Amino acid sequence: MGFPLTGVTLSLAIFLVGSAEATLESNPQDCISIADFDEDTDYFPAKFVPHNTTDLFEISYHKTYKVITNKFQDKSYLLYMCGTPPPADEIASGKHHLVLPVPHKGGIAITQTPQIAPPEMLGKRREITAYIGNPKYVSSPCLDYMADVEKSLKIIYFPEDSSNSTLIDAATAEYFQENPDAIIFAGPTGDRAERDRHMAFAASQERTAVATFDWIGVYSALFNLEGFANKIVAETEERYDCSARNAAALTADLPEEKKKTVLWAQWFDLS
Repeated sequence: MGFPLTGVTLSLAIFLVGSAEATLESNPQDCISIADFDEDTDYFPAKFVPHNTTDLFEISYHKTYKVITNKFQDKSYLLYMCGTPPPADEIASGKHHLVLPVPHKGGIAITQTPQIAPPEMLGKRREITAYIGNPKYVSSPCLDYMADVEKSLKIIYFPEDSSNSTLIDAATAEYFQENPDAIIFAGPTGDRAERDRHMAFAASQERTAVATFDWIGVYSALFNLEGFANKIVAETEERYDCSARNAAALTADLPEEKKKTVLWAQWFDLS
């Protein structure tokens, strides 16, 4: 036997239902329909918080949009939830280098090999649709397959004149004609970061290994995968700390002159 709903209990029931509808468990992977849009909903319940040694980027979250600030380049990128109204005041300010709907699904072109691993770890390898540079430095078998066999990865490189910016710019313009919603990942320095639809990454300029890896949070913000990135970072940091603890334990009883320093590097033949 149920109890009759009084005015107070009815109002409370409506409030609870409304609250449940306005609370998301994870960041959406598709656009929000106009019929489902609620301006009071936080569309990014999973947020990425950089490590305390990460100096060169930050992400601020708002209900329908987020702002990534690249402190090394002094640039900001506004990412708004696809299907929601873009924040007019923020856009009108002109302070953001790039304004994009997310999750991004228009494809990306990379310009440096360290930009390959984060999208791969996030399950977004197929979003990489172009590589601007010498493909000999690509060590990802899957990307090589996409370029050489599938032909789904466009290689923008001219071995006969590799430094010819005119050829590269023309090929890049052609890529944008074929992929009008794509963006290009630029490196920490260089003029490419100044151009439209370019996003600069400066992970290599961080002062700690943890902070360098932390830039996966920037990649994840493009795809609304902050929750997944948080899991990857936590697990990676634990493995890193475990290795450090093991190394310290194994060398604890050694005199300083017998402790070794290990250099991990890879040789590239530029000839």
